[in-house]
Amino acid sequence: MELFLDLHTRVPRQGPGNDASTAQALRMLGELPPQLHILDIGCGAGAQTLALANQVNGNIVALDCNQCFLDELRQKISELGLQRKITPMLGSMFDLAFPDNTFDVIWSEGAIYIAGFEKGIQDWRRLVKPGGFLVASEISWLRRDIPAELETYWKEQYAGIDFISAKIAQIESCGYAPFGYFVLPESAWLEGYYGPLLANREAFLAEHNNSPEAHAVLQEMAQEMALYEKYSKYYGYVFYLARKVA
Repeated sequence: MELFLDLHTRVPRQGPGNDASTAQALRMLGELPPQLHILDIGCGAGAQTLALANQVNGNIVALDCNQCFLDELRQKISELGLQRKITPMLGSMFDLAFPDNTFDVIWSEGAIYIAGFEKGIQDWRRLVKPGGFLVASEISWLRRDIPAELETYWKEQYAGIDFISAKIAQIESCGYAPFGYFVLPESAWLEGYYGPLLANREAFLAEHNNSPEAHAVLQEMAQEMALYEKYSKYYGYVFYLARKVA
């Protein structure tokens, strides 16, 4: 796990995504209060946090359980002069010690799978103000005719993977009104995530003395990338947008 985290500290994003998709999701929320209070759960190194901060007024609490990611984010915040807009916070998505009805928006890109999609949206609902928003990206099946190789792989990696219709049903059952979704483009995977990861392979191996363990981590990522390149029409990350039902 330490090697996996170390590899991911070398790239802007710790999962599929890009600034254009973050901006698209934000636009889909429509007219928002002039001063927003946003909680970005599982922010990682904060690529999407920075993208949000450049487009909204207010404050974003950027929460992650890994200090190494928050250290990267703090440096970027300082370089960009965003100290008044972003508050990095070390903490767990399983123990969110905020009062009820605190945030206008709960945002989570590529991280809610850690809690499990349904559990995450259910547990986080109390933090959203009445009429506030939940925005989360989650890996989902895009077609029904899933190849056996692909289904076996992802069921082992993340048993919570499911169809878009099932995710929307979970959103409704947890007290939200879903009002939109979209599939992230392939570029969000290949250019936004896998490309930067694999571009740093030599530096990563050198830092870890070419160890078999480091090679194994890279091999695992290469296998995942190869599967995506082969089967991208069958699955992807999906942005889900919903409003809390008061």
